[in-house]
Amino acid sequence: MNIKNTFLAGVAVLGLAQAASAASYFRLTGSTANGDATHNAILNVLTNTAGNALTSYAYETSALKGSKVAIFSGTIGGNAVIIKTKFNGSELGIQATVNGDNITFLNDSVLPGSGSTASVSSSLETDITAPSATMSDTFQSTSRFASGSSVIQTNGTVTYTALTPVTVSGSSNGIVGVVPFKFVATSDAPFSNLTYRQAQDLWTVGKLKLSGFTGNTNDAAKYVYATGRDIDSGTRLTCMSAIGFAANGSVKQYQPSTSANAQITSAATANGATNNKLVAFPATTINKVTVALYNNGYNSGGNLCKALASSATNYAGTAGTAAIVGYAGTGDADPQMTNASNPLKELGYEGVTLGSANGDYNTNAALINGVYHVWGYEHMYLSTNAAADSIANGVATAIGNQLYTTDTIVKLSSMKVSRSGDGGPITY
Repeated sequence: MNIKNTFLAGVAVLGLAQAASAASYFRLTGSTANGDATHNAILNVLTNTAGNALTSYAYETSALKGSKVAIFSGTIGGNAVIIKTKFNGSELGIQATVNGDNITFLNDSVLPGSGSTASVSSSLETDITAPSATMSDTFQSTSRFASGSSVIQTNGTVTYTALTPVTVSGSSNGIVGVVPFKFVATSDAPFSNLTYRQAQDLWTVGKLKLSGFTGNTNDAAKYVYATGRDIDSGTRLTCMSAIGFAANGSVKQYQPSTSANAQITSAATANGATNNKLVAFPATTINKVTVALYNNGYNSGGNLCKALASSATNYAGTAGTAAIVGYAGTGDADPQMTNASNPLKELGYEGVTLGSANGDYNTNAALINGVYHVWGYEHMYLSTNAAADSIANGVATAIGNQLYTTDTIVKLSSMKVSRSGDGGPITY
């Protein structure tokens, strides 16, 4: 045994543990659609802002882009900090941040001494703690968990209070940018646009005859199915508001499934069989809120898009399937739109297609001029405890300002239009 090396290794581990114990923690949850932008902002705050420093970071996927879970260590404003992220939906983020409900974050032990570590196992999400803040695709006032709302939960009726918007120079209400969304379909969908009425009818009844999209009476025996996100999703709230649903209204959505009823969450599985099928999204309980049959959905926009990056012929287990239609943020949709084998199909909305797959949406004329309507504001909200803590406030402000000035999907300064609420009229 090399006693010297063993001793030095022990000292290194002890030093990392001591550094962690001396650090202040900032735990961030919420929007999956804005996950990549937020991770970019955290890295840039730690590496490109004078006086700050990045020590190391780790994440669960093969690349930080696309990961919903990560951990970063470094300094901000002279304070040692460990920032942990777990992006699992705007609505869940608001609920957990108001209530102080626990979220599972990565354990400090996954941090390397320096540099980064990829593909960390989700089994190492053993830090079970309430979040400091949340990212939200919507105003809290639109949320099921709006201030003053009384929500029936399995643990009784809970009345929610207001979160504190992060302070961002040049903005208000914690708004750090704009996040656009798309309606998407299986690759061989024989239509390219959704109207307001078609979309509203589709998510009201769950499936419509293909003839209602093509105008061809020969398509009356074929069907277009709706899928989507679960009630924790700000993407769902924004997209349903855009088509005239009550923000938190009930929808009918189908689950892309294998022949054994397992939810499909990968393009490989979606394309791997011809007997995949569609079933009613099962009833469940999500974070103590009861969800009825059909009203459930995917907990990730990335997984939804992977399931739809397929031909409808791969869902022949449900006879007459002509297309499956869903919705997602650009960060989740765009990577699958460039899928080489069965690219996810973007649908226009009311005759306008957003386009710009993996492009710069700050220069997208349809979006910034208000011709395309399916978008919302990205917010950062602080918990009561974090709002009262100077270091947490400093971390939140740094991330919020970095998003606002640089890393958000679409900067407020790029927009030529505005709106006062989620899904509301656009001011030109």
